[in-house]
Amino acid sequence: NTENFRATNIRYFQEQNKQVLKALEKVEEERDEANAVIKQWEERQAKLQSEYDRFAARLEATQQAAEKSRAEIQAKDEHIRVLSEQNKHLLGLLETEETKSREIAEEKEGVDQEHDRLTKIAEEYTTVKKTTEQHIALANGEVTKLQMELQSGHEENAELRAAAANYEAQIKVDLQSLEAALANAKAKNVQYLQQMQHNDVNEHRL
Repeated sequence: NTENFRATNIRYFQEQNKQVLKALEKVEEERDEANAVIKQWEERQAKLQSEYDRFAARLEATQQAAEKSRAEIQAKDEHIRVLSEQNKHLLGLLETEETKSREIAEEKEGVDQEHDRLTKIAEEYTTVKKTTEQHIALANGEVTKLQMELQSGHEENAELRAAAANYEAQIKVDLQSLEAALANAKAKNVQYLQQMQHNDVNEHRL
């Protein structure tokens, strides 16, 4: 009966040791999975940073192009204003000098041609200005969208990092608890074996 009881207890503690070891292995697997998730999000963060840098470069180039277009538009506006004032002045002179010689008539014809040319320039300028404003609006919309996507990616990455840190901390706590339980079980095993040895010695003495 003593031998059976001893064997039963030994099997019981061996089974407990196996369960504790399995639990430790599971915790280590979960820790490895958490580390893999953290690594994936770190790689994603690096990719997002690279995309942000690329988008920032595109934004700067777009802004520079927009500033250049604005400067060109302002210069053309001033040029057309000056030419329009000159044209009005010439037309006014022609209207008051209708009775003058053929040379004045030819001059008026030249002025009319110049007016047509300026009108064409003004129309081309209007078209270019409209196209440029559309391009600037599209570029600004694209930049805003990219900035929103990048901000969302940063927020998501921060949340995942916090969750991973909490998960890892919990795993450490569970692992410490399991290690304490294993140490306690080992201590009990040693104590039990010592007691059994003591009992064996007493039985032999009897």
